[in-house]
Amino acid sequence: MENRLYYWELACYETSGNLPQRAIGKSNFIDLSLLPKETMREEYRRYFLYRSGQVSLNTICHEKAYYKQVCQALQLRKNIPDSFLGWQPSKWIELLKIWMLQNGIPFYKEKETLYGTISRTDAPVLQHLKRFLRFIQQRKQR
Repeated sequence: MENRLYYWELACYETSGNLPQRAIGKSNFIDLSLLPKETMREEYRRYFLYRSGQVSLNTICHEKAYYKQVCQALQLRKNIPDSFLGWQPSKWIELLKIWMLQNGIPFYKEKETLYGTISRTDAPVLQHLKRFLRFIQQRKQR
């Protein structure tokens, strides 16, 4: 398996039209070699292929940044399982939260609604990891 997932392999690439180069960035691929294990690379490849059928290429570019943060968090532990199914989702989230604490990234994002109330949601990187883990768990059950 190749360690790169190019944007033109994604379902949302055809519908993206003329997405500006600055939105895509200098690299036109997702580097799967940042993940330590081959099974993890294949799981993330399947996730990005699935996700590209739901969202735009611009969203995939944003999720690429969160993916890189997850990969950096995985560098904290030396003995991680071969697959994201090797641990309970709470353990992966805990690992990411430890990395977020060490790097000064808040766990929550606050936003003001139209009516002036303030709502609190998980940080985007946590939302990304939870979405990915739900996808992997659903694939396991099939």
